[in-house]
Amino acid sequence: MSVSDYGSSQQISNALVQWGTAKSTIDGPQPQPFPQNYACPPSQIAVVTTRNNGGATAIMPASCTDKSFFTTDRYNEISGTKPFYWLSIGNLSSGSSGTSVLQGATIQWGTAVSQKDHEEHFDFNDRFKKGCEAVIVCRSDANTKNTFAVTTADKNGFKVNRNDSVTGDQNFYWIAIGDTSPNSKACFSFQMGKYTVQGGTAASKKDATQAFPFSALGLASFSKACETVVVNRKSANSRVILPVVSADRAEFSIDRNNEITGDQDFYWIAIGK
Repeated sequence: MSVSDYGSSQQISNALVQWGTAKSTIDGPQPQPFPQNYACPPSQIAVVTTRNNGGATAIMPASCTDKSFFTTDRYNEISGTKPFYWLSIGNLSSGSSGTSVLQGATIQWGTAVSQKDHEEHFDFNDRFKKGCEAVIVCRSDANTKNTFAVTTADKNGFKVNRNDSVTGDQNFYWIAIGDTSPNSKACFSFQMGKYTVQGGTAASKKDATQAFPFSALGLASFSKACETVVVNRKSANSRVILPVVSADRAEFSIDRNNEITGDQDFYWIAIGK
């Protein structure tokens, strides 16, 4: 599935999950509509993105100040039309906690502020009972460039180790999935209404396009299509992103920039049906 503007949504217990594909076409703020309006205040919505351009280096920052859309405000050296995948989740009511328990998984989300270089620990809203299998973060400050690496995650929280060139307080969203039953390849799959959520960890091993068949990760292919894939690097002090250039029912592909060398572990989350 190549990127064109598309979106889906699924209500789960106390939350609404939405995802899809979109395009950034301008510098400066650009609204990106949700398929469905959220009922909660924008402060209770988290949004994460992953770019779709092969060899891309800069992130696609996103922020949410409205119930009906999120806003991208990309780094000003980016030009032209740039597609991306996205995933969001928000409370069904203003009193919810940012934790949703499903059959076979728990999803948590929120906002945080990175204040220093080197390793920082961020607590989850609630302690996962078994463990955390994937964390995706997305910077929300406009015109930012460098990715934030999530180096580790456990029952209590996750650790970010940002690039040394980043200074000052930096805001970001996070979405975490845990309490699944990961397979021997540290990947998981569970049902979310009529959709399937898959994810875990994997490793990018080469420049140019590298396919990640779901079967090679110990998972089944989607029956119809994979509708979004978001990823997050795990290597401390990382600067550039890992772009997902394509996704279909059987696999997703990454085409990393050639300044990245060696094996690079990453978290990933995909949704489809």
